[in-house]
Amino acid sequence: MPVQGFTRFRKLQTGYQGSNSSVLLTAAAATRVLPLRGAPDVNLNWTYADIDQGNLFKVQAPYKTALDATQSARGPLTFNDFPYYASATLESGVTPSSSGTSRTWLHQPAGVGTPEPIGYFTNQWGDDVGDPAGELPGDWFQFLGAIGSRLVLTGPQNMGPVEVEQSYRYSDVRYQGSTDHPVSGTVPTAGLTVDPAPTFVFLGDLELFLNDTPGAIGTTKVSNAVHALTLTIENDLDPKHFANGSNTRFTTQDWGRGEMRVTLEMTYAKTSQTVGLLSESDKWTDDDAQARYAELRWTSPSLASAGIPYSLNIRLALRNVTRREGEIGGNTVVIITGDGFYDPTLTYAIRASVTNTLSAL
Repeated sequence: MPVQGFTRFRKLQTGYQGSNSSVLLTAAAATRVLPLRGAPDVNLNWTYADIDQGNLFKVQAPYKTALDATQSARGPLTFNDFPYYASATLESGVTPSSSGTSRTWLHQPAGVGTPEPIGYFTNQWGDDVGDPAGELPGDWFQFLGAIGSRLVLTGPQNMGPVEVEQSYRYSDVRYQGSTDHPVSGTVPTAGLTVDPAPTFVFLGDLELFLNDTPGAIGTTKVSNAVHALTLTIENDLDPKHFANGSNTRFTTQDWGRGEMRVTLEMTYAKTSQTVGLLSESDKWTDDDAQARYAELRWTSPSLASAGIPYSLNIRLALRNVTRREGEIGGNTVVIITGDGFYDPTLTYAIRASVTNTLSAL
């Protein structure tokens, strides 16, 4: 009798489908293993009719309605993986510029006009159950039209790797052991392993800049103050379902875009820049909301190309809306949260640029 599946053998494989809704339900072969942990939640919405059945127990069989499948997975952030998260949550269709072996990916979603599309991915998730001898059936899921509903970057107090939490919503689900909804192509994609020697994004490599005007963004550094941070990006996504025949009745045919919400929570030591007159706390108390222009600048000591380091640069327009007290060890800290907004001078609310060695999704 074969041994049951091992949690150590779980992995999340992903492949880029594109950004046009015409490819939403077209499976792509996986090209990368994302270094994340988190099981999917698949709800086929089996529903019992609210009817009189003349019996103490259920009699009539349930029926399905539209699929609701999600997944939230976490892991350490690496420079080469960042474009996968940004393409699923911020903006897709990005072609990186190159210099030597380095590549620079710029994700800058517009706030006006027709919004840039978010990318669709095929995710494969499973473990070691299933073998060539056929002693066990396969137990892998294949999710089509994966789109990012939430992306959270959390910088820890120990200055270690930033944690990424990527949340997906899925348009269709197929199962390796299913009779009616089998996987498309070969699942899992063979020969894929997690990057064995990635370059991590450490909070200890971060420099924070805060300025009063958009033209000065990235010029005034906040020194000896940042203990931790949490950057959250959320998309309001509206699944579209249409009656187009029995082969598509439970799948999502398209996604509507709602508001994109950006918040930045910073945990600061109490310094002249964070508390007191003319500080971030002072600007929080002003009668009129004060615009803050933030740049989070990560520069790694590791090189992506000769003379060009791995780097991640995130710029945001913010308004400080909450402040609360905290403590770390024997010291008091202040925690200030800013809401992102669209600035017409910057022409964006958030802009993320990463330099790495990833040439394509």
